[in-house]
Amino acid sequence: MRLCTAKYEHYMEKFFFNLGLSIGKNPKKYIGVLCIITAISCFGFYDFTSHTESKMFFDFLQQNGTLHMIEVLIRAKDGQSLLRLEHLKQLSALTREIVTNLTDTNGTNLTYSDMCEPYCEKNSAFYTILNIFETTDSNSSSIEITYPTTEILGRQILVANNLFNITTEGPSNKIVAFNSVVLRYYLTHSTEKPMIAFEDKLVNLHYDSNKYPLLEGQAGSDNLVAKEVRRLGATTAPYLGISLVLLCIFLSLCSLKYRRRDSKPIEACLGALIPVLSGITTIGMVSATGLAFQSIIVSTLFLVLAIGIDDVFVILAAWHRTDKSLDIPERIAYTVKEAGCSMTVTTITNLVSFGNGVLSTTPVLQTFAIYSSVASVVCYIYQLIIFPAIIAITAPREYQIEDEKKSCLPEEFYIVGKMSAVADVIWKKLAVIVGSSWMRILTISILIGYWYLAAFGVYTMETDLSIQKMAYKDARIVKFKDDMDVTLKEMQSVAVLVHNPQDLRDPSTLGRLKNLIYDFETATYSFGESSTICWLQPYLDFLNFYTDSEEEDAVSTHFNFTYKDIPSFLSSQTYFKPMLRINEEKCSANVPECVESFIFTTGFTTVVK
Repeated sequence: MRLCTAKYEHYMEKFFFNLGLSIGKNPKKYIGVLCIITAISCFGFYDFTSHTESKMFFDFLQQNGTLHMIEVLIRAKDGQSLLRLEHLKQLSALTREIVTNLTDTNGTNLTYSDMCEPYCEKNSAFYTILNIFETTDSNSSSIEITYPTTEILGRQILVANNLFNITTEGPSNKIVAFNSVVLRYYLTHSTEKPMIAFEDKLVNLHYDSNKYPLLEGQAGSDNLVAKEVRRLGATTAPYLGISLVLLCIFLSLCSLKYRRRDSKPIEACLGALIPVLSGITTIGMVSATGLAFQSIIVSTLFLVLAIGIDDVFVILAAWHRTDKSLDIPERIAYTVKEAGCSMTVTTITNLVSFGNGVLSTTPVLQTFAIYSSVASVVCYIYQLIIFPAIIAITAPREYQIEDEKKSCLPEEFYIVGKMSAVADVIWKKLAVIVGSSWMRILTISILIGYWYLAAFGVYTMETDLSIQKMAYKDARIVKFKDDMDVTLKEMQSVAVLVHNPQDLRDPSTLGRLKNLIYDFETATYSFGESSTICWLQPYLDFLNFYTDSEEEDAVSTHFNFTYKDIPSFLSSQTYFKPMLRINEEKCSANVPECVESFIFTTGFTTVVK
């Protein structure tokens, strides 16, 4: 009884036979066509893009072009408090220099103030507090800076976003020492070049200038992470060449046969280069789509190299099993017919395995899966066509009876013959062992144990794709990330993006939104209401203040919510302007479309990641 797949196997064998016959008759044409495809794919490198994190938030935040955010961590070099006069002076000078730092781009001088709109006031609370600390004795009771918020000129200011490793005293939580300062600089510009130039100067100021000997400054950004990733890829890539050389040597040795004319060391080395060609084609093709290239893709090149080497062995073995009395095109046809079926099965399994990763919600894993899937298919096509074509070109040497005196190598490699005989004996004994009953039981037991350990590992596995796990331990960005993780455990802000908040004039909708914020403020590890930065309650207070109400104890929910005053509110409270996306025409019409989306932040403690 024939299986239902027998028909498809017949069609597959027929297809590969005809393909091999065509390759055997026109090997140079096939090689030329695939080389042209590779050359065309190289144009895809012009669209070589870098990874972009948190797309939704960046789409929200970027208004005046491209958004670039730099985080700065400043501490005293002796690890003690920054609340010392000389340290405060240097801290003030350093932050002032950052803001006034000139960036020369195409003959135009730009400062942070020229590129920060509408985020220029992000660090204004810290500058105010720093000025108070500088001009006031820390032991003075005239002005108290409290934690996590402090009141200055009747306005509550959140200091927990900037000051860390705090020491407080008294029931009011007066700050008497702080060891770390975190500043965030948001840059917006139509082009990336001036922002990167600003970042380079900022990095040089912190790490290399030594202008502020009492302070230790560090900086981090997506661009600095990308630089480290590129450096990592650049240092890893040379190992691909070393691997290729070692594999070529291995292939050359393994391709030696008892008869020298049957040996294919040169062909094997050329076969090892085909995965490199397919890797270049893959990167070019996928990059042309705009998909990000990341350091993990370098591992795909090693993977393609391994797959390609396996295919070389499969094709060579199929070639040596063909009848030597046939002409070369027919031998190539039978070679491709036998090897093609095996290579197709392994390629499909690779494609299914990597294809699952395409559905991953983790961008780096999805990118790796896409590159690996495409690379598997491209390598399969290239090996199936180019390597048989190479054999077809060099095969006539097998049929030439050469004079032994013309070659320095013997016509027969006796050591290869002896090793082949020993290998045959070993394989026969191994076949007997594998076919025994106890080996089957042992194999099944090992397989069950492997499945159990695999399931247990997947269940208990913790994922961590941070830069600390990818970059070198001595890299600046790794030290920055490690120190920031420790620092932010005290208070880390979490941003929540709200799209289409619906009709806030409806008291029930307004109540649900306030409950949403309240749920974050009361969640596990939450710092509480004092750490929340949101426009809603200040706007309600703004409306309440200007509402003609005679009730002294009136609360914000006792009046009608209106959208009309939001532009006026943002003009007076500019700090909230970058946190809201509004349509002023809709605001004037007092309709819900006035507020398109907004961000609010609240603090969490103890947990970082």
